[in-house]
Amino acid sequence: MKHTRKYAATGAALLLAATATGCGGDDSGGGAGGDTIRIMSIAPTGTQSTNFETAKVIQAYIDQLNESGGLGGMDVELIVCNDKYDANEATNCAAQAVDEQVTAVVGGFSGFEGDVIKILDQASIPWIGTLANSADSLTSEFSYPVWSGPLAFGALGGTAAQTCDVTTPVLQDTASAASIVSFADAAMQQAGKEFNEPVKVAQTTVDFTSVAQSLKGSDCALVALPTSMYAPLASAMDQLKVRTRLLTTAAVFDNTVVGEFPETLEGSVVSGYYPHIDDPAWADAVAVIPSDLDMSGAVLQNSWVSMLVFDAVASSIDGDVTAATLKEALDGSAAVETGGLTPTLNFTEPLPMPDLARLFNTEAVNFAATDGKLVQQGEPIDLGEAIRAGAGG
Repeated sequence: MKHTRKYAATGAALLLAATATGCGGDDSGGGAGGDTIRIMSIAPTGTQSTNFETAKVIQAYIDQLNESGGLGGMDVELIVCNDKYDANEATNCAAQAVDEQVTAVVGGFSGFEGDVIKILDQASIPWIGTLANSADSLTSEFSYPVWSGPLAFGALGGTAAQTCDVTTPVLQDTASAASIVSFADAAMQQAGKEFNEPVKVAQTTVDFTSVAQSLKGSDCALVALPTSMYAPLASAMDQLKVRTRLLTTAAVFDNTVVGEFPETLEGSVVSGYYPHIDDPAWADAVAVIPSDLDMSGAVLQNSWVSMLVFDAVASSIDGDVTAATLKEALDGSAAVETGGLTPTLNFTEPLPMPDLARLFNTEAVNFAATDGKLVQQGEPIDLGEAIRAGAGG
């Protein structure tokens, strides 16, 4: 199957301008298991908090790929590792990837991405489709995100600065949530505004009554929580008649929760990464992915796009597809097409900001909750233009 197609004030200030206008290891690599090319998907399933069925998306792609001859006549084999949203399990998954000598980790989701990347780095295994939610995944030469990651929070900071009077951040009580939201915070400061004191939510929280109460008096809330917490938060807001617009990212927010609480969430803004699932560019995915999966969520979408990139780049390799040859091919790929789901990806030019160097896709796609659905608002915004201009690139 062939498919064509810093955590710092300076970076976020540039993002506000954009929104205003629209190490070691075996160099030989691995991956060949007999007559197959092995890749891995890491994601949590079966937990009480955060679950993503990314493996089903990737397997659907692989099934179609193998039916059409695989890669150079070799089938692709998926190894699935459930990290159970646990740091120890995540590092175990990374160690398994090394032991299995996979060609790459592709797509997936891990709340402990930085820990995984460190292990993959040492084994020289690339990860295509990292979430770019950690310093390591934003700087590691083995990290190849295909979406704009934390830049979406810069876009949300611009939205808050332009359209909200009082904005209260609601954050999971973790260091990563605080650091990612710093993009939005700096964008607000650039506009001469500031957030309220953030409401921090413990990872074990199940009753969101107090969180909803804390939003009274705020017309907007910048939210960075795991997917599983949005429905209980919206439910508590609904019961207390709190009408605060949520500003969040498509990585954790989808049509399911919007459809369940349409009146409460009306006008909420989601900064996403890919076109709406009804866009014709998704036709191939919709045709083969199990119908019980809600593909409006960006994490599942990201796994499909990651497979498009893996397929396109691996298909260009003349010879064995290994971790080493795949990385070499990625580093030499200046025009990877994803059929309109992303801009053309150029992996030869890192973003000219050291702390964001591995962001090759700098577009954000804004959605608004309208009548119980997420509706795309205009065309994608290229947040990278302002960054490159500010860096003199």
